[in-house]
Amino acid sequence: MALSKSYPKFNPTSSRESCMVDLATLQAVSYMAAAIGVTLAAICYILTLWNTQKNMKMTLETRQAQLFTQIYNRWNSRDVVRAYGLIRYKYQYERMNDFLDQHGQLVDPEAYADFQTLNNFFEGLGVLVKKGMVDIGWVEELFAGRIVWFWKRFESLFMEARKRLNDPTQYSNIEYLYNEMTRRERQRTSRT
Repeated sequence: MALSKSYPKFNPTSSRESCMVDLATLQAVSYMAAAIGVTLAAICYILTLWNTQKNMKMTLETRQAQLFTQIYNRWNSRDVVRAYGLIRYKYQYERMNDFLDQHGQLVDPEAYADFQTLNNFFEGLGVLVKKGMVDIGWVEELFAGRIVWFWKRFESLFMEARKRLNDPTQYSNIEYLYNEMTRRERQRTSRT
């Protein structure tokens, strides 16, 4: 026994209006799907950009921390610790001539090298802070007192060297650090 099922016959010419409504609805749905797709793609793109920026910021912070760690390790190296101790507590001079007479490069190369070790350390640190490579807050926490001491101790010597060499940029990065440290100290004390 054969089952016979009757299906309605399709007649493309009959009920043309209902067919048009169906096409219009289909077209509207496809436009909405496309709009939703574009919106989702835009949201994904924005989230990807946000995540990339966050990762880049973390990478930059990590690199700054690594650089600061290298600076700190250099500060704690034997030659810098030795130079700091001798310059701070042993060598005494007030003027450029006194320094050159007692500890100039030709008279006392060791003392001169100690001075240059600290000078170059602080000059390099000043450049890195100025260029935004190292966070000034980190420098302030670890070196503020030493920077202020170094500049105050040798300011007259630095000014004399600028005159003698006719170079106003000599020691300018140490001076920059000194000015930043004292400015930040004034700001901190004015808030309290």
